[in-house]
Amino acid sequence: MQEIILYDIQSKVGAYSSTTWRARYALGYKRLPFRTVWVEIPDIPDVCRRIGAPPTNKSPNASDQYSLPVIQDPNTGRCISDSFKIAVYLDEVYPDTPLLFPHRDLGLQKAFQDSFHCIFLSSIAKPLRRKSFAAFDDRTREFLEHAHGVEVASDISLERCCDEARAQAKETYAWVQTCMQANGDDATFLAGDTLSYSDLVVAASLKWLSKASAEDWSKVSDWHDGRWRRLLAATEGLMMDGVEDM
Repeated sequence: MQEIILYDIQSKVGAYSSTTWRARYALGYKRLPFRTVWVEIPDIPDVCRRIGAPPTNKSPNASDQYSLPVIQDPNTGRCISDSFKIAVYLDEVYPDTPLLFPHRDLGLQKAFQDSFHCIFLSSIAKPLRRKSFAAFDDRTREFLEHAHGVEVASDISLERCCDEARAQAKETYAWVQTCMQANGDDATFLAGDTLSYSDLVVAASLKWLSKASAEDWSKVSDWHDGRWRRLLAATEGLMMDGVEDM
C-alpha cells in the first residue's frame, strides 16, 4: 500500500489545527501509512486547486473557499477535503481497519461534530485566537492578523478572560460529559467502550488546546475529575506509533 498524503497546516509546533488533528487521528487509528505535506495558511487555496482538492465552502461573493485537512490517496487516485468526509472515505475504502463509524451512525456523528465545533469556536478557540497566532511564522501571522483584524497577544488565557468566557468554556465540556455519561458514569468514549469519530473531534480540540495554551490545558485537563486528560490519553493510546511526527 502506498502512503496516503495528508495536507496539514504548517506551524512552529508541528501538527496544530484541531480540524487537521481529526484527520491525523483518523489515519493513526486506522493504522494507515501516511506522510504529511505542510502548507502555510496563505497558500492553502493555491495548493488545493493545484492538487484538485474540492472546495469546502463558498464565500459571500459565491467564490470557492478551500481549507485543510485534505488527503490525497495514491491507491485510489482520489483527493478528499473536510475531516468528516475524510473519515467517511477511509471507512468506505479501508473497511478492514478499525472503523471510525462502527455503528454507521453518520448523521448523528455529523450533528455532534457541527454542534461541538460551533460551541468550541465561540467558547474556547475565539477567546484564545490572538494567543494561538503565536504558533505561526511571521508571514502566516501577518496574514491572520489582517484577516481577523487583531494582533497576536501571548498573554491571553481563559483564566484572564471574563467570568462568562470561562464559564462557557467549562460548559462546553460539561455538555460532552453529559453525552458520555448516557453510556454510564465510567464511559471513556461517547459511544461507551468503543472509540468513534466524535471522540476524535473532542480529542483534537484538546490536543489543540494543549499546544495553543499550556496554562489553560493544565486547568482544563483537570476539569470533571480529569476526564479530558484521560480521554486524550485513551485516544492517543489507540493510535499507531509516531502519528504526530508523520
